[in-house]
Amino acid sequence: MKTLRTSIPVLTLAALFCLARCVPTVAIEGAPCPCPDNYLCCASLSSCLLPGQDCPQNYPASSNEPCTQDSDCPRTELCQSWTLAAEVLAGPQSCRQQCNDRNLPCAGGEVCQPVPHDGLPLADVHFAWACVPESPPTGCAEYGCDECDSIGSTYCDENQVSVMGCFLAIHPHCGLSCRQAKVESCSKIGSQCELIEGGARCTLSNYDGDICAMFPCQECSGDPGTFTCAGKVVMACAKTSISPNMCHTGPCTCTEACIYTEIETCPGTCSEENGAHCVL
Repeated sequence: MKTLRTSIPVLTLAALFCLARCVPTVAIEGAPCPCPDNYLCCASLSSCLLPGQDCPQNYPASSNEPCTQDSDCPRTELCQSWTLAAEVLAGPQSCRQQCNDRNLPCAGGEVCQPVPHDGLPLADVHFAWACVPESPPTGCAEYGCDECDSIGSTYCDENQVSVMGCFLAIHPHCGLSCRQAKVESCSKIGSQCELIEGGARCTLSNYDGDICAMFPCQECSGDPGTFTCAGKVVMACAKTSISPNMCHTGPCTCTEACIYTEIETCPGTCSEENGAHCVL
């Protein structure tokens, strides 16, 4: 009996060892990237392919399935939804294909845009890039962010001769709205745009003031990042983040710079109910 009792654990360990070593490996094809050697990482599908397989040169069409949060959607999609101040779920509430690689086009009829997602608070600006319909929702045609390289912050233009700012505002119905503007021109000889912590600036100053004085938020009739009505005109007080070392005359005296800009002239009237918008 002692021999039998002592042999059972030994046999069990041997069996477990065989199970660990003898079970076939899990198939890698279709698994999320990164991929092991000899497999192709397909960016448009966000998955691994066998060598020789074709990777689509554009993202697949969005499923457009109804959702309230990202977990309701297929693995490569997110839920275009957000929560308003009163904890009311808003947005299209549909699953959209992620497009993290902006060099790849979306499927026909879709365009890659930054969108709030996962039912998170709109005021916190949780956004990701997703393929959305080319035709925006009614009343949202003037609210795109596709021109911006860095949402709500400053960055260098492609030639590194200008500091650009993506001024951001949020709208309860449309989500994000952006306005790209030149914050500073690096025109002085030897000056160029450089990336710094929290944004960008010219290596040499081209003006006596600072960004806070040039783009004051005090001039806005509403809070930074919001929309208001000025008669029949929808106005945006769009804001961008300012880091302390962006100003040349000393530490910046503000954390946000703003532009007060016209969004749309209404054929009827402008209403500020649930965010400023035109009413026929």
